[in-house]
Amino acid sequence: MGLDELNTSKQAKIQKILPSYNNKDDSSFQQRLYDMGIIPGEKIKMLIKTPLGGPLLVRVMGSNLCLRRDLANTIRLEGV
Repeated sequence: MGLDELNTSKQAKIQKILPSYNNKDDSSFQQRLYDMGIIPGEKIKMLIKTPLGGPLLVRVMGSNLCLRRDLANTIRLEGV
């Protein structure tokens, strides 16, 4: 299941991060997510899902992050 499919107020554990289809340098893409605290094994909670395919607001490692839906789709979850 992708992060974009997680329901509001639900929490799950990050399983892995898939390569981005629109990013040529996946290592820097994944490093950027790791720097924000989005790393496998961490818990992530969906706070707000904006309508009409807008961004998502999530909490990970005590920080609130706003992510595009296509980016959130590359973050796979377990334990949902």
